[in-house]
Amino acid sequence: MATGYAGDANARTPWLDGLASEAVNFTQAVTPHPLGPQARAALF
Repeated sequence: MATGYAGDANARTPWLDGLASEAVNFTQAVTPHPLGPQARAALF
């Protein structure tokens, strides 16, 4: 991902970096549901 918190040195994303510093980052999320958008929306 092209964001500063994900390690991209060329990306300048201060607002996302600040949000990510206080949040949980799911780098590997798996859903057993065949229709993924509904399951991902439930996480939010």
